Amino acid sequence: MAPAGGPAMGSSGAPSTVPTAGQQFSSQMSELQGADPGMVLNQLKQIRTIFARMLPFTIERLPGVATNVAAVLRPLDGAIKEAEKASQTMATLSPQPPAPGAGQINHSAVSAPSGGAMNGVPGQA
Repeated sequence: MAPAGGPAMGSSGAPSTVPTAGQQFSSQMSELQGADPGMVLNQLKQIRTIFARMLPFTIERLPGVATNVAAVLRPLDGAIKEAEKASQTMATLSPQPPAPGAGQINHSAVSAPSGGAMNGVPGQA
């Protein structure tokens, strides 16, 4: 565990070069400035997974920790529901990029006027 205000320490006592989950999250949030509800939703789901996995391991040996971890899950579920709504709203409101090839004219389907005439006027080549 990192000393207060210091870098995270590795098992050898040297500073760890592996970013913590908090550092990774902070970096991702600063890149998108929190504007992407889908990214926020994914982060909340990852956090929930971590807490849910922690609960069975702490329930017998650290009951106080387990109680508080369980208490975090309910409001976290509420935040996930709100992020899902926001993500769905953004998906509905955001214009979808056109599919590859959409809007392209198929030139083989466009034919020239018959008889070699231009603009439908006979006798002009």
